[in-house]
Amino acid sequence: MKNKRKAAGLTNLPSKPLFSASLVALSLCLLTACGGGGGSSPSAPVVESSAPATSSSSLASSSQSSSSVASSSSSAQNSFPVTARTPLYEPMGNKNLFIVGQDMVALGGITDGAGSYTNGFLDDAELKGLPVGLTTYLQSTDQQGLTTTFNNLGEMKNAGLTMNHKEFTNTKPVFAIGYFIGNDYDGIISGKYDTNLQALATWITTQNAPTFLRIGYEFNASWTGHPANKAGYINVFRYIVSKFELWGVKNCSFVWQSDGTGSASDLMTYYPGDDYVDWMAYSHFQANGSGLIDLAKTHHKPVMIAEATPIGFNLAAAGDSDGKAAWDAWFSPLLTRIHSESSIRALAYINDNWPAKAMWASNSFFNKTDSRIQKSPYVKAKIIEELNNGTWLNRSETMTAIGWNVTP
Repeated sequence: MKNKRKAAGLTNLPSKPLFSASLVALSLCLLTACGGGGGSSPSAPVVESSAPATSSSSLASSSQSSSSVASSSSSAQNSFPVTARTPLYEPMGNKNLFIVGQDMVALGGITDGAGSYTNGFLDDAELKGLPVGLTTYLQSTDQQGLTTTFNNLGEMKNAGLTMNHKEFTNTKPVFAIGYFIGNDYDGIISGKYDTNLQALATWITTQNAPTFLRIGYEFNASWTGHPANKAGYINVFRYIVSKFELWGVKNCSFVWQSDGTGSASDLMTYYPGDDYVDWMAYSHFQANGSGLIDLAKTHHKPVMIAEATPIGFNLAAAGDSDGKAAWDAWFSPLLTRIHSESSIRALAYINDNWPAKAMWASNSFFNKTDSRIQKSPYVKAKIIEELNNGTWLNRSETMTAIGWNVTP
């Protein structure tokens, strides 16, 4: 399947224009955007039937305006106009994308008015040239962390500084954004937050870099609240994709991300439809996304492991005492799965000292994990070997491989 996107398919691409979190109790994330996951369990979910996505031709000819659609309640699924989509930025050939996140502290190599972040993955001389992409997190309810630094309980977010990182001098990074949408579904589709959505859409366009937008990530995790209103989640996902298209955003690929649990049939009850989804994704903490991968094969979508971190291991332990154990128990099985599963095309690793952040310090799922690869000589050496073995894209070849700047 890794060769399924032939060169002929590039004619549909635009020219260059322009966490398993259900195991965690972290109600904090219901109020603020964050990576990873967790939350108190919501009330019993209201199971909505999953209507098939309206075809692109019928959507395009729909006489229903965006405003009239938006007035409908989130208790029923709505269709919002989009045109037929070709999944953007799936690499041609057999090499995959390696992405690192999830904030400026984890990444390093950044200085702004709020401080210097110089102890991250990109500060390591042997690691800094390896990732082809970076990750950050934003939210629909405001514009914090887009162009100014936002301290979200120790998670330092600034998409502008991250996108324009000094280590990406000859090319911009492939950029992944975890986009927290909250639960005001009717508010979003009524246009209440359009100012924030349009600011993000404009920013993505002006950055002129391939971007992955993970809308309402970990949609099936209890901490998100989406299991209690699946139709509301679906409506918001469709609305955002439709709005971005209306606003002329050409360099954004829309990602539908589970928490790594759930069967294909269960996940389908959250599915916005093929016309709205470019990539499918899942979080790889302790769950392996089997249901999501099965679904991706059926719908011919590439898969991103959008969040991954070795839960319970301390890569900064004295004497590197956890390094080999973490590699054998978590890294090696993950990489074996990636190489044996042709639908997986991208890995986004979370390189962080989790308990050092106030957001995670009391979270029993994450607070015993230090996943900073640069702190473990054993894991660092193995990762360098892995990323140079010919199965991962490097920066000089990534843009061509994903069809960036291809003229029809």
